Amino acid sequence: MMDSSPVVAHAAARTRVQLLREGRQRLLQAVRQAAPPVAKELEALAEPVPDATYEDQDQLLQAEQERTEALLAAITSRQAAKAPAVRRVRKQVERVLKDERVASYADPEARWGHQRREKPFFGYKMHLATDETGFVLAATVTAGNASDLEGAPALVEQARVQGLRPRRLVADRRMTPRG
Repeated sequence: MMDSSPVVAHAAARTRVQLLREGRQRLLQAVRQAAPPVAKELEALAEPVPDATYEDQDQLLQAEQERTEALLAAITSRQAAKAPAVRRVRKQVERVLKDERVASYADPEARWGHQRREKPFFGYKMHLATDETGFVLAATVTAGNASDLEGAPALVEQARVQGLRPRRLVADRRMTPRG
């Protein structure tokens, strides 16, 4: 039998606007540790864009992205950019700018998924293959937004590596391509 279950991430999911704001604060903190005078010069770029200035969330998000890009550019031109902590945080912020699916700095691999249509969760999916008695034969983990079917090939391969040759596979409807 094959089935999957949600595993909730041990991290708070953020909106894109919240992530960009948090990323700028993390960057400023890293710069502050490496070069306090430079951090003082960049403080204004780390501040949140005033929400009331924009008519809708899309405009606010665009402004937050532009401010984040401006802070990244300003840091790049400074010696502080070479500090290991600054480089590490910078990579995290750049990833958030490029990948709209990232919802947490604490756990950037976690994704929004749905156990059922009306039941979202933030985290991962644990895929299991068991025998008739419920003994676990294989297990794998995918991002929360992966389909239940995505874990199946890894489960079958793990069973084969163990010398098992399943005669039949039983799964619920979510394990089918149309799920």
